[in-house]
Amino acid sequence: MNDPATLPEYDVVIIGGGPAGLSAALYAARARRRTIVIERAVSGGQIALTAEIENYPGIDSISGPDLSQAMQRQAEKYGAAIAYGDVTAIDQDGPWHVVRTDEGAYRARAVIIAGGADHNRLGVPGEERLTGRGVSYCAT
Repeated sequence: MNDPATLPEYDVVIIGGGPAGLSAALYAARARRRTIVIERAVSGGQIALTAEIENYPGIDSISGPDLSQAMQRQAEKYGAAIAYGDVTAIDQDGPWHVVRTDEGAYRARAVIIAGGADHNRLGVPGEERLTGRGVSYCAT
């Protein structure tokens, strides 16, 4: 394990790069806090997997990938960094939180966990086979 004193330092480490995590990153970065978002899969979370979004305030229609990319670009514009990996542990080292991932580790004064959501599956016969062919999930 890395010596915590040698790890990159951030004011805020945000775990999860979905809409909540990217919003937190935008606010933290605009407040001039050294900020990094750690996302395990695709920046934007479930939004990035949505074909068309028509219920986002102020936007008539936008694809999920376009909206998630715009959110990430805006956070990065103000200085937020984005990293990819699975968080494996959060430890304490004096005043610092040490966030460890399968790709590296970071020291932070604050950690925001924005772990996102997943589909509520029913577990009924045929659900997996018919997902995308009549069985669908919707976040509202």
